[in-house]
This record gives sequence, C-alpha cells and structure tokens, in this order.
Amino acid sequence: MFADSPSYMYFDPMRPIGYPIFLYIVKHVTGHYDSLRYIQLTLLCLSVYIAAMSLSKWSRSLLLPLVMEAGTCGNPGLVRLSDTMGSDSLSACTFLLFIAPLFHFSRGPSLRRYGIVCMVFAVAITLRPVNISMVIPALLVPLFFRQESGLSITRCVTLGLFS
Repeated sequence: MFADSPSYMYFDPMRPIGYPIFLYIVKHVTGHYDSLRYIQLTLLCLSVYIAAMSLSKWSRSLLLPLVMEAGTCGNPGLVRLSDTMGSDSLSACTFLLFIAPLFHFSRGPSLRRYGIVCMVFAVAITLRPVNISMVIPALLVPLFFRQESGLSITRCVTLGLFS
C-alpha cells in the first residue's frame, strides 16, 4: 500500500469516485483487500485480451494482436501497477477497453456501438481525471464514419457530451 491508499479506501472527496467504488466492491465480495492485486491483474489481462481480439477482427491478422498482447502483458511496469492499490491499473484497463469498441465501431458504425465507446470513457473519467483526454477521440469518431453509419452528427455529439 502507498501513503495515499487510505484516501481511496475511505472515499476522500478529493479523489475521483470510480476507484473507491471498485475497492468497496472488492472488499464487500472478498471481505478484505488481500486479493486486490490478483483481481487487478486479471482485469488487466482480460482487457488486453478484449482489445487484442477486437484488433484481430479489425485487421484480420493474428500477428498484430499477439504483438500487442506480448507488449502489454510483458511490460513489467503494468504488471507492477496491478500489484499496488491505486487507480493506475484500472485506468490502463479502461484505456484498453476504450480501444476495443473503437475498432468494433469502425467495422460497423451504429449508435449502439458508439454508446459503448461513450460508456467506457465515462467510466474511465471516474477512475482518473486525466482520462478526460478520451473525450476528443470519442467525439471525433462519428465524424470519420458518418457516411458509412448514416448516424446524425448531432445525436452522436449529444451522446458523447452527456455520457
């Protein structure tokens, strides 16, 4: 644990709400924080797998997703982040889970798929305020695929801004 771990565990108002809620769920389900590192590492590996599968379907190749998986799971820094109490590991998971629906949306644009993109970045912002950087790509995505999807730009921007 780090010096700022109690601020996460006891819902400090200066912290974003997402990670303390995650900690509350872990403690409620398991009864303690001992399994936190394993849960965070499992979520990281699962999000890498989901992003790699989405990349595989988008690129129709297996080499690029394998390189992505090896590079992400083989990164000792990310594995060490999962070992500590802090929102960095879950933030990395949400970034990977943000990439997956973007690839999914580009294969077949629809309002439902765009809603998933918006939902992921909304959750990411509750984990770390720096994840607000995902808003701009999420708002620009419908502009690039507007002809293929037939989506109304105003509906997409409204969904993106209010999520």
